[in-house]
Amino acid sequence: MHGLIFLQLQKFARQKAGAQGWELLLQEAQLPMKSYSAVRAYPDEEALAVVGAASRVLNQPADAILHAFGEFIAPELLRL
Repeated sequence: MHGLIFLQLQKFARQKAGAQGWELLLQEAQLPMKSYSAVRAYPDEEALAVVGAASRVLNQPADAILHAFGEFIAPELLRL
């Protein structure tokens, strides 16, 4: 998965779950705290783990999380 997606997931998490939202999702997903680079690729499994964690933390189905994230990221992707 492209690093840009992770950076946008980070912004999305903070918008939906507060200032510590990203850290909370990484912890829930059992992923290490690390910085993602927009120009690197990362395992798809990490993105799936973050979406699963968001589903649990925000108490919403994963497809609702993905839909909300799609709406969140669309303006940025169109800008690029």
